[in-house]
Formats: sequence, structure tokens, C-alpha cells
Amino acid sequence: MLGVTIYNIIVIILYTMTFCEEKPKGVGIDTDIGEYVLLNMGTTKTSKQAHAAGEAYRYMENAKGLLKAAAIEDNIYLDSKPVREAFSTAYLAVLEAIDEVLLKKGLTAKELPKSVDGYRAALQKYLAVNNGKLMRDFESLYNALHIAGYYRGLITRVTMVKEAMKDTEDFIYKILPKGKLKEFTTEKNY
Repeated sequence: MLGVTIYNIIVIILYTMTFCEEKPKGVGIDTDIGEYVLLNMGTTKTSKQAHAAGEAYRYMENAKGLLKAAAIEDNIYLDSKPVREAFSTAYLAVLEAIDEVLLKKGLTAKELPKSVDGYRAALQKYLAVNNGKLMRDFESLYNALHIAGYYRGLITRVTMVKEAMKDTEDFIYKILPKGKLKEFTTEKNY
């Protein structure tokens, strides 16, 4: 019981010192340490930590890594699980890319979309004002990556997977052109 009480007091002090305008008198703490402790105690990330620049590219590298480990026979992935995980990760790369662009346009982390409909609206409002192709690309990626690839697990043919990943990479390059992604290779397992 005493441990829980001390824990609660520490959390309250750290939260107050980290996020409140007025700091308690007589107590000092480094803000970064406070945020680190709070994060490790189960609170949410700050916008800087939640959306680091280049996260979309890291997610794409992770998706490609998942596909490298998957066994292939006769141009078909034998196990759908790593393929589905790769599609899910690639879809998250798309969302991270959109988030990064929206943050650069001045939105806060709290204002970022929380659903696919929210992403559609944000794309329409901030990115695709005069670019219907961007909206069509997003819809196509949503259907291929999230619905067919991840949710239903319908895409297991290697050439189709590579094409979906290449389309994802192209979309990310289109909205975040300064990133560095390794080019997809034509090797058997990437």
C-alpha cells in the first residue's frame, strides 16, 4: 500500500513539474527526465516523441525486413502471417508519412486524424486540395494494404506484394520527398 502511495505522489510531482506552467517551489527536475519517467509509467508520448521525422521510412524498412524472412515457393509466400504483418507495417508507414506532413503544416499531435475517414478529410483539406490523384492513391493503398493485404490476407503472390510495397514507397516519396529509402530489389526475398 505504501509503495502505491509513493508511486502516485511521484507521478503527480513529475507530471506537475513537467507539464504545468507553474512549477512547485523548492523542487527542481530536468524536463526530459520527467518526460522519460512519465513515459515509462504509462502516460502518453509527447508530440515530439510520438512523431519523429522519418518514421515513415523506418516503418517501410521494417515492412521490407518482414518480407525478407518469409519463405517463397513458386512465386507465392508460403506463410501469410509475415506478409500480413508487412502489409500492416506498410500501411502504418503511409499514416506516419501523412502525420509528418500534417505536423509540418502546423497541426498538433492532438489534431492528427484518428480514423481512416479522418485521414481522408485531412488529405482533402491539407494535401490534396488540387490533387485528386493523391486521394485516389491513398484509397488504393488503404484497400490494398489494410483491407486486402492485412485484414483479409488475400495477397500472397510475390509480384503483387512487391507492387503494393513499391506503390506505398512512391506515395511516401510523393508527400515526403526528402527521405531515403533503399530501392526495392528484384531478389527472391527482397
